[in-house]
Order: sequence, then C-alpha cells, then structure tokens
Amino acid sequence: FSDWGTNDNGLGGTQVQAWAAGPSRAGGGRNAVTNGSQGVAFGTTSVYEFDVTTVAPDGFQVAFDFSRFVTAPDPGPGGGGYIAFGLGVDIGSPLNDFTAIGASDWSVLFQQANNGNAANASAFEDNTSISNFDYLTPDVPHTLEITAIPAISGAYGETDTVNISVVVDGTITQNYSVLGGVDFGTFAVSANNFDTRFIDDLVVTAVPEPATAALLGLGALAMLRRRG
Repeated sequence: FSDWGTNDNGLGGTQVQAWAAGPSRAGGGRNAVTNGSQGVAFGTTSVYEFDVTTVAPDGFQVAFDFSRFVTAPDPGPGGGGYIAFGLGVDIGSPLNDFTAIGASDWSVLFQQANNGNAANASAFEDNTSISNFDYLTPDVPHTLEITAIPAISGAYGETDTVNISVVVDGTITQNYSVLGGVDFGTFAVSANNFDTRFIDDLVVTAVPEPATAALLGLGALAMLRRRG
C-alpha cells in the first residue's frame, strides 16, 4: 500500500500519479494537507485522474482506509460531518467540499446517522441518491474497496453501463449499475469542514490485476491548487 510521502509504493506500479487539492487558505478555512503518511482533508476536495480506457479497460479497483475524523468522537453539530468518494468527476469548475458528490457520475457518502435515519451511508448517481446503507460505527477507521467493471470492455462513456461494488471492512457489500462518463477515471475525495478526516493506504489496480501488481502507486499531495 502507498504512503503519501512517495510516488511509487514499491509494488511495481505502472503509473506515477499526483494529487490536486484545493482550495487552501492560510490561517484557517478549507485545507487539504498531508500528516505523515495520511492525506488530511478539511472542507475541501482532492482528486487524481488517469486514462481508464487505456490502463484499465476491463475494470479497476480503488482500495484505501478512511476515517471521518482524525480524532473521534464526532465533534460536529448533530453528527453532520461527512467524507465522500466519487468516480467520473468533472473538475472543470473550482474544487469545493461537495465536488465528489455534486460533480461525479457515481459517488458514495459516509456520515453520522441522524434525524431518525439509521442508514449512515448513501450512494449517488449524477448527484441523485440511489440507495442508503449502514456501515456500522461511523467514528472509527474503515477499509473501503470500490470496484468498477464496464459491461463492455473499455466502454466507460455516458451511455455505457458500469457495474460498481462497494465493500466496507470486507463484510458490508453494496452493488450498483450506473452509466459512465467521459471522466470516469477521475477519482475525488471530499469532506465538509466540521473537522479533519483522513484517507490512507491508497492503491488502485486494474482488473484483472496485472503481473506488476499495483497499477497506481499513489504518492504525495504533489500539487496544491489555490482557489479563490
């Protein structure tokens, strides 16, 4: 698994990939930073992108650890803090804390169950909720695997079906069939600004996994985009 301090994690990755994150404001506001081996987000979005049809025509998996809070328990008003992950992200507009949901072809949101809603996770297609599920204890670290398999090899376009599975902690599984998009190889992590959250140990692999093991050894937060 990769750390945020190195680009190649030693697993034979075939792609070197940098992150873009933003916005960032000195002295407070929205920030995305690194803390040792962790990528830490506070009210912002981080993204990376790759040519999915070239490097993963038969599908890919994004696997990583995450936590809604660097320090639990949840300090947010009403337990409203969230972290979200999106595929097929249009990053033509400035990044903000809703990009992973609002600008994605498909996304999954993790939050605190509140307002009488026991389901504390949701999946979205084109910014519309398509399901809710319970990922159990929301204030502890979790392992997440997102696997995307196109119905037709290499076909990730806006009229193509992509089958997605979500596995949390190796036990909770959700499955979706959604339409793809021209940016389906763009992955985003968003968080609102109630408190800091982290993502760590990120690896992206082609499906089936190539002989060289990891497709992407993802490294440091190499580029910080400052947006107004």
